[in-house]
Amino acid sequence: RRARELARLTWARPDVVDFLVSQVEFEKEHAIEGGKEAGGVLSRWVTRALRRLAQAEDTARKKESQRRAVEEGRLWVDDRSGPPLRDRSVRLEVAKGGRELVASVVD
Repeated sequence: RRARELARLTWARPDVVDFLVSQVEFEKEHAIEGGKEAGGVLSRWVTRALRRLAQAEDTARKKESQRRAVEEGRLWVDDRSGPPLRDRSVRLEVAKGGRELVASVVD
């Protein structure tokens, strides 16, 4: 495994799969080439949810590091913990309203 990888990615079935399939453009049972293809849909929706979670986790981690530094009377913040989702278990779900995917840490 690479250093930036998640430990595990799970999703709510069948909700996430149904949501992703609804974003692909089909002609009969095949994705339309050049349309919204499966790879692009995965990249757009899943990557966006993971990126938002990573940003939120990174912000929370930095705030906690700052809080500890103040509590300990330090003048510096030690934040060398690596990518925020490395070795974490993450779950994907369809957001309320059904318009996007959201990711959350489950460990």
